Amino acid sequence: MNATPYGYDRFLKIVHPDDRERVDAVIKKAVAECKPYSCDYRVTLPDGSEKVIFEQADTVGNAEGRAVRVTGINLDITERYEVEQELLAAKFQAEEASAAKSQFLANMSHELRTPLNAVIGYSEILKEDVEERGQPDLVPDLERINIAGRHLLQLINEVLDLARIEAGRTELHMEEIDLAALTIEITATVRPLVEANGNRLVLDVPDDPGGMRTDATKLKQILFNLLSNAAKFTEQGEVRFALSRFQDENRAGGKEWVRFDVADNGIGIERESLDSVFAAFERTEAGRDLKYGGTGLGLAISRHYSEMLGGAVSVDSTLGEGSRFTVRLPAQTVDCRPARVAGTGDGSTER
Repeated sequence: MNATPYGYDRFLKIVHPDDRERVDAVIKKAVAECKPYSCDYRVTLPDGSEKVIFEQADTVGNAEGRAVRVTGINLDITERYEVEQELLAAKFQAEEASAAKSQFLANMSHELRTPLNAVIGYSEILKEDVEERGQPDLVPDLERINIAGRHLLQLINEVLDLARIEAGRTELHMEEIDLAALTIEITATVRPLVEANGNRLVLDVPDDPGGMRTDATKLKQILFNLLSNAAKFTEQGEVRFALSRFQDENRAGGKEWVRFDVADNGIGIERESLDSVFAAFERTEAGRDLKYGGTGLGLAISRHYSEMLGGAVSVDSTLGEGSRFTVRLPAQTVDCRPARVAGTGDGSTER
């Protein structure tokens, strides 16, 4: 490339100073190797305005393989570039806003949780005190204070969990767990909630379901969220918990998976809400009745945790007939990348 009044040197002069060295290196490398190249860069026009150019070219070599000519096209991509910059700026602002929101929620939740724990603790002490003094008429009020405080603490913990997830500060602590022991523990915890609405808890679990390697705390929270939801939205009905194992039939020698099913015959979910049921703060039309309460975070947290554990959670439901939530997790969690979101095509939603 010989410098001429209208040649390469003049071309480099109109390239934006911040892009000049990079463009020069790309072109010289392509010419030296007699290979095609592409790059984008800014140019400064005589009137001082700037344009963004996309250049794609090929080098033509002689018999010795030495480049003797460069031919190609230049496209003005200024408008596309400006749109991309606007999108990047908007994305950055959204990420900053999300980070600020998560930090605010975490700070506020921490400030609320400290005095709330004191309220719960003192209500328990007062209950013991009035019982010892023979004042049983005060016990129901103190129990209501304690129950309300624990409910509020649970809501705050859910907000904290979501804030940690969105901030990317959630860690996994893998361990070997016994699924029979897990079943006993989780059902003992949720049974009072199920029976409070006049429901029956039905278990469909093998005598020896085996074990799995996973984060026990997060798995328990997933199952508790699903079971407590089933109990909350079902009255005088049935909540069923099933556990099974299966092989990945899509791959030869596929790994083993564990499947958890939580089914109920409660109010169900309208079909148009199935796609958004796992979104944070979302509630279905039927679930917006104030008597059900809650933050709308339990299913969102369950989805995130299922994906972190290398699996997925899905739902199939019919309004007025009930719902079935299914969690599929690898028996040996090794890949914790988020699962792809996909529709199943049969009215259920799987993530």
